[in-house]
Amino acid sequence: MAGVSRTPVQIDFNSLISDEVAYELDIRDIAHIFRSSEEKSRLISANWGATVITRRLEEYPVEEELVAMRRKVAELEVLLVENAPIRRVSRRLNALYVHCVYRVRRSMFRGNTEEFISIAKRINRVGEACEQAFPLIGYTKLAVLEEDELEARLAALQLRPPRRAPSPPASPPHSSHSKGKTSKKKKKKSKKRHSKRRDSSSSSDSSSESSSDSSEEERPARNRKVREIARLSFHYSGNKGEDLHEFVSKLNNAAEMYDYRGKDLLGAMGALLQGNALTWYTARKHEFRGWGQFVKEIREAFNPAGNDDEIHEKLENLKQSSEETYAVYEARAEELFSRLSDHPSDKEKLRKLLKGLHYYYRSRVKSTDIASLSALRRECRDLEADKMHLMRLEKKETKRREKEIEKEREQKRRSRDNQVFAPVYQVDCSSQSSSSDADVEVAAAVSSTPRVQRAPVSIMKNCWRCGGQGHSANECPVAVFCPRCGLPNISDARSCPNCLRAQAAGQWSVAGPGNQTGAWGGPTQSSMAVPAPFWMQCPPPPLPRGPAPLPQAINPQFRQDTAPRGKH
Repeated sequence: MAGVSRTPVQIDFNSLISDEVAYELDIRDIAHIFRSSEEKSRLISANWGATVITRRLEEYPVEEELVAMRRKVAELEVLLVENAPIRRVSRRLNALYVHCVYRVRRSMFRGNTEEFISIAKRINRVGEACEQAFPLIGYTKLAVLEEDELEARLAALQLRPPRRAPSPPASPPHSSHSKGKTSKKKKKKSKKRHSKRRDSSSSSDSSSESSSDSSEEERPARNRKVREIARLSFHYSGNKGEDLHEFVSKLNNAAEMYDYRGKDLLGAMGALLQGNALTWYTARKHEFRGWGQFVKEIREAFNPAGNDDEIHEKLENLKQSSEETYAVYEARAEELFSRLSDHPSDKEKLRKLLKGLHYYYRSRVKSTDIASLSALRRECRDLEADKMHLMRLEKKETKRREKEIEKEREQKRRSRDNQVFAPVYQVDCSSQSSSSDADVEVAAAVSSTPRVQRAPVSIMKNCWRCGGQGHSANECPVAVFCPRCGLPNISDARSCPNCLRAQAAGQWSVAGPGNQTGAWGGPTQSSMAVPAPFWMQCPPPPLPRGPAPLPQAINPQFRQDTAPRGKH
């Protein structure tokens, strides 16, 4: 834009990643190994105008710099595509642009000049596009020579042997003196011919040596690239669940990023292929003339027959996630479209994309107004500005509703539990005595309190006496009897009158250490021993129907033995 003053693009050092910050500090000979990222950013900000140390710059090989700049420029172009159409100023875009300009300028004429100049032209195109998108910012351009002028300079720099001037024709002989001169000239010519032959042979030997040296120099570089490819983390074995297209795409991306050739990729297939794919490659590896032929034949060998059906199914199930932008969603769909044998039309693509859109976009985009892919892309990008804020509000509202629903469920559950397990308070005040005024007042207060009547609770009862269910021990139908004598309606032998009379008469003894089951015996056994369980005791002998006889009736000497002894 003519007449508009532009502000030079500013670099935000916090937007540079670790390898970029390390490069800028290394070439200025600033120690930074044991520093944090914030400290490194402050260091480079303070020393941005410092002089670059040449020897530190030369420590970075030209080939590695070329690979790094290809990767950086590719990222720069992606950032341009993401931010320029919506006119969003990106700090990462500006910082990476300035870094690429200075880095290419330092390495352009150290080697591989043509490649660096092509990269510089790409950077200049990014700068022009940024100036069109952001009219108030000025982007520094790299000075790039024209291709014709560059070729002329390179041709002038090449070492070529100088052309020899043609020798003048020999004059005809006129005398013996002239014959001697001519013979001398012939000898000189023969010597020159021999010297030329020696020079040509030496030059041919040197050229062959140089070619062999160059091939020997290229061989370790190629071996290094093959080893790098062989160490990649993805593999393909030819199984049904594996994706051949994804495997080939990853290899193509790696080749474009790191400047691998088709020969390098083919040389590393023995390490990247496994299973049936490795068997197939081993049998046919000498037939492949290039990478394209290999890709074509491996697709024919391992691509399933129903590939289109599987891809159509994936397209039908393709959905955009909540954290995914439309650009990423469209790229995933386009990757599936590219796998189809019959390329779908734009109308079909539009239908698939609208079907899988996230509800945020689908509820705000009118499908009747969208007639092309570009229109859908434009509408979705306009909606992405407020997407995160609105989705955050929707998440908060959803969480609030879930908490309210959970609270209502908890209240219902507690009320239901109170209905089932609430005690029944019934107070009978008729039996209370009026012994004191306080008791009368308490009885009146209790009688005036309304009785709580609950619905009958269907709780399963357990009887501890017989082990049955449905009744308590008081309601147990099993007959109660004395465990010693079997007298009915007596549950404890200590309160059984029959057992007490028999024990008092000495006819029944309590079980003890010498009498484990209890039996008929005298009163010599200890009555303090713990009685044995009723299942270990023998049933008592039958007793007379009448009351048990008194001790003196059974043993006449009882009275004499127990009578007090006086003085004689």
